Amino acid sequence: MATSGVARRYARAIFDLAREEGDLDGWLQALQGIRDILGSPEFRILLDNPGIAFTRKIEIVRESLPTYLSETQRNFVFVLIENRRTGLIDQILDAYQTLLNEARGIVPARVTTAVPLTPAETEQVKQRLERIVGRQVAMATEVDPSIIGGFVARIGDRLIDASVAGRLAALRASLLA
Repeated sequence: MATSGVARRYARAIFDLAREEGDLDGWLQALQGIRDILGSPEFRILLDNPGIAFTRKIEIVRESLPTYLSETQRNFVFVLIENRRTGLIDQILDAYQTLLNEARGIVPARVTTAVPLTPAETEQVKQRLERIVGRQVAMATEVDPSIIGGFVARIGDRLIDASVAGRLAALRASLLA
């Protein structure tokens, strides 16, 4: 999912505030909780209904928010509702996670394999990628049988193709050259 500029601005503001408060992980947990509530079908219907007054929406949401949320975190939810931005909560959470990873020196990696990896294989690939990039890696995996075997990793704008399909394509190109 592409992250909109508006979602990135919200995430940046939250990240800067969380850094000032010294509560980066607390805000991550809060955003996850907020996403779970605002993303539920019941709340989507409630929040998208123009026939329900803003004050009534706030009352209902206030009663449903987790008790661990700070007053600032609660106010953030109300700002999203008032500005009709609740549909951006997934993008805001993704952008916040990206900022948090950058601050901690963690790079995201998307790894594609032909078959699902076992936990041990996942850890091996993760360690191999960390050696290659020299940084900690947050790895997400997906399955695509068309690569036949091995893996394809995308880390930022870097592509590491260690797949059988990639090797076959390289062999074909060298034979035709």
